[in-house]
Amino acid sequence: MKLRKDLDYPVFAVFADGTMNVANNPEQLGMCNRRGLKNGCFNGMTVITVKGEKLIVKQAKEIGIFKPWWTSPMFLVLIMAELEMEPVGTVPFDELKQLFLKASRKTPSMYDGLMDKDEFVSKVESCKSAGELAQVLDG
Repeated sequence: MKLRKDLDYPVFAVFADGTMNVANNPEQLGMCNRRGLKNGCFNGMTVITVKGEKLIVKQAKEIGIFKPWWTSPMFLVLIMAELEMEPVGTVPFDELKQLFLKASRKTPSMYDGLMDKDEFVSKVESCKSAGELAQVLDG
């Protein structure tokens, strides 16, 4: 089993519903709200490292909370979860790009506000490494 801290970042988190997120550090990968953790937001999540390693989340446990100082106690309390992941193989880079494009069609907010759809697709298709792919969303 691997934990969040054992991974090389950035990583691509592919959720069970087909959406994707790029996590640049362990905190981004393991953060959610209380309802999300209770409802199993990490169930079925696949994590793909920039080296192409594919891991499946087997268990998520609450290990702490994060509350921004500017919010009142009952609003915007985020949970930090420790994710136990099992390696299940590798993902070729071309397949990762296709997953990225498929997720962007399902969730246009991935790039909305940063660039238009055609520019996004062009940038993704021109990427030569997973590291470059992760930087596409940085603008």
